[in-house]
Amino acid sequence: MGPQHAYTPPNYLADIGAFLKTLGIEQASFIGSSMGGAMAMIFATLAPNIIDRLVVNDIGGEIVIEAPDPIVIEAPDPAQPALTDRRFRTIADATCFYREPFPPVALLPEPVAEKLTADSVKIGKDGLLVWKTDPAVNSGAATGGAGGRSVIQMWSFYQKVKAPVLIVRAAESTALTRETVSKLPSVLPGTRAVEVPGVGHTPWLNEPLALQALRDFLA
Repeated sequence: MGPQHAYTPPNYLADIGAFLKTLGIEQASFIGSSMGGAMAMIFATLAPNIIDRLVVNDIGGEIVIEAPDPIVIEAPDPAQPALTDRRFRTIADATCFYREPFPPVALLPEPVAEKLTADSVKIGKDGLLVWKTDPAVNSGAATGGAGGRSVIQMWSFYQKVKAPVLIVRAAESTALTRETVSKLPSVLPGTRAVEVPGVGHTPWLNEPLALQALRDFLA
């Protein structure tokens, strides 16, 4: 796999720039969740004239990693099929599996979880359901540590953001702590923050509290 196809931050940022240029978008509001929030934060420092408002979902000046991000698929275990290679006979089977590595799905009502799963799978060549995910994600993703904890510092990017910022935090999140949220306004005055109760990393942003905060911020 060539570097042009690798799943890396430089490529993510280049793709964002190319996407905006292709569509002729000179200014936009950005909403980024998890890794997307980190990339949006960095992009806001590289192209301050493009982002007029920035919503960062469950990511901040410090990102705490205590386990592999459920959005990032681990490299495959030789003894087990990669998560993106799993096959399912029914939507119910896929939903049950989805709930295990992605805890926020476990909190959803069954019909909602099944609809989310149905939108995330397709029928493969063998007639079974497969994830709508590029298999190359497996070769570029980092593997998780053995129960370790690391902290990624994003303050140098965050303090350079020129656009107004809304931080959405999940009350049960371990990726974005309340302590980090409390520091954000002192680093970047004017930062707004809202905490969504009863959810982990990351909020779906359709929760009433999050949705109202988005409407007020982007109005």
